[in-house]
Amino acid sequence: MMVPSRVLICRLSAIGDCIETWPVLTALKRFAPECEIHWVVDCGVDSLLRQHPAVDHVIRLPKGWLKRPSQVWNLRSQLRAHAFDVAIDPQGLSKSALVCWLSGARRRIGFAPPVSKEIAPWLYGETIAPQRTHLVDRQLELLTPLGIRPEEVDFGYQVADHDRKWWQQTKTQLGLGRSYVVINAGAGWDSRIWDLTRYGEVAQHLHTQGVTPLILWGSQREAEMAHAIIEHSGGVGKLAPDTNLPKLAAVLADCRFYVGSESGPMHLAAALGIPCVSLHGPTLAERSGPYGNHHLPVQREYNPVSRKTAGNEAMLKITVSDVVEKCYVALQQTRNTQQLAA
Repeated sequence: MMVPSRVLICRLSAIGDCIETWPVLTALKRFAPECEIHWVVDCGVDSLLRQHPAVDHVIRLPKGWLKRPSQVWNLRSQLRAHAFDVAIDPQGLSKSALVCWLSGARRRIGFAPPVSKEIAPWLYGETIAPQRTHLVDRQLELLTPLGIRPEEVDFGYQVADHDRKWWQQTKTQLGLGRSYVVINAGAGWDSRIWDLTRYGEVAQHLHTQGVTPLILWGSQREAEMAHAIIEHSGGVGKLAPDTNLPKLAAVLADCRFYVGSESGPMHLAAALGIPCVSLHGPTLAERSGPYGNHHLPVQREYNPVSRKTAGNEAMLKITVSDVVEKCYVALQQTRNTQQLAA
């Protein structure tokens, strides 16, 4: 079996999906420690990728690159200069498969249809029909042509020391105690957003249990949502500071557990080993929820609407009691963990 020396990962977006691809990196590095891994991306997750110990080089694509022939040609030249042995496409779309093809890699591996879409299957040299359910496990199956079958899943990311120090200083300034729970109402699709009043009620319940609800935000719209949750909580919630993704990782790595719908921050929390009370409506927890059996997903209805015609009716089936019940379980589990650590 050929041991690759240079591998290209073509997962362009989104943040959560890229994070769920990290186990592919760690499995590759364990199999071939000298292997040089490059990653092509077109979203802000590049700031995390540059800190990932298994990534040797990150290529951030400019917006609209595919519509500019000169940029496509420049990308081709840039990629071929590295003489990749293998290009792997966990995304399965035309644009990600095109990056694989442009690389000139001798082996181009992607998913078989219908998992891969559009013209992607015709741009691969080898295709895999995944047998497993969760996206993390399915992406790891792309390594089987290389003879890699990892026995354990490892995301491999560690928060940088300077980000940890920043958070410890910021936490003191905010007056946060040792025990806080992150609540994040934001999501990439409106169909994944839960009612803000209900988040406020959950925050109140957490406060009665002696933990501080820290309300996360990452955009102007999410900041407005966070302020609304704090208002609905009767003021017991605290607004999280403005963060970039590496600083967000420091905030999440230190929290007791995470509460929110499926999103990039949820997947980042899960990758850091933080328990998640995750809320699901248009997606299935067993397919794309937080990876691992220590999480506490909440789902009453599955309604796989497209993002263009999104309504959050399935999310609104979830009650405050549903979420609070899971939070109490998470509180007990993390209390036991803290006692063992002490």
